[in-house]
Amino acid sequence: QCYHCGGPNSLSYNEILDIIGRVLGKKSVRKLHHPVGLLRPLVGLLEGFSAFPLTRSQMTMLLEGNEVDPTAWAKDFDIDPIPFEEGIRAYLN
Repeated sequence: QCYHCGGPNSLSYNEILDIIGRVLGKKSVRKLHHPVGLLRPLVGLLEGFSAFPLTRSQMTMLLEGNEVDPTAWAKDFDIDPIPFEEGIRAYLN
C-alpha cells in the first residue's frame, strides 16, 4: 500500500513560507520570484550539487501543485492530521 500524506489544509508555497516566518517570529518573509523560463535551465544544471536545495522534479511539483486527500492514511493509521502551522511549530521549537 502506498500512501500520499498531507494535512487538512491546502497551502501555497508563499503561505508555507509566511507560516514558517511567523513561527520563527519574523514580521515578514522576503520572497524572490523569478521567471520560470530562467530558472528551469539553471535548476537542471545545479540540481546535481548536494548544496543546491531544488531539483527539477521538486520544481515541477511546486509549479503544478500537489494536493492530497489525507483520508485514507489518517483512517488506516488512526491519525488525526494537524494543520501545517501546528506541526512546523512543534518541529522548530
